[in-house]
Amino acid sequence: MKFVNKKDFLIYLLILLAVTYLKSIYLSEVYTDNWWYQALIFFGSDQFVNILWLIPILIQVFFISKKIYVELNYFDLRYKNRNNFLKNIFLCFIKEHTIYTTSFIVVQIIGLMILTGIPFKFDVGILELFCKYYIEIMFYIWLLILVSLVIQKYTISFLIELTLLLVLLNILKSSLFPIISLYYNYSFNFLTLPCICFVLHFIKKIYISRDLLGGIKYDIRD
Repeated sequence: MKFVNKKDFLIYLLILLAVTYLKSIYLSEVYTDNWWYQALIFFGSDQFVNILWLIPILIQVFFISKKIYVELNYFDLRYKNRNNFLKNIFLCFIKEHTIYTTSFIVVQIIGLMILTGIPFKFDVGILELFCKYYIEIMFYIWLLILVSLVIQKYTISFLIELTLLLVLLNILKSSLFPIISLYYNYSFNFLTLPCICFVLHFIKKIYISRDLLGGIKYDIRD
């Protein structure tokens, strides 16, 4: 599996910079006790603001999950067995997800400091935010991949999961449900980790059961 696609990552950075600028306009007259957290992660009553805050997250999810979905529909013959192939894909995911997540936080913090003039003090809270965002978005990505493998339509799966996310964010203000807890709970949700393991287990079962001998590819042009 190839490392981070430079073109995709550049597009992501440009979108992230544009979103950061638009956020600075909105946030310049707003201040709360959890300002930096809400500057990065927020969902409220204004749907335009919600979409603006979600855009960089969804772009990150799209670029990473689409890439892995394509790879999982193709068995690379360089690997002696599919278990090794899965391990390689997971390791590449960890590296890529780390780069995107670090960029998501660092670029916005620096950009908002410059554009709003609000000082940033590094503390353990930002590390907690990094870990929380990293784990919650990891769950969202792998869940999307699982759904895509089940119905074999990535675009439809992406729209289904996005619709479900928006519905749950509006009606289920819970600190327990994975990914939703990212918006309604400032502490770490320990239920997310077993959920990730559960999803990865089913992805492995589905992948191993597929007839991919010889590197046969599914039609994934959607």
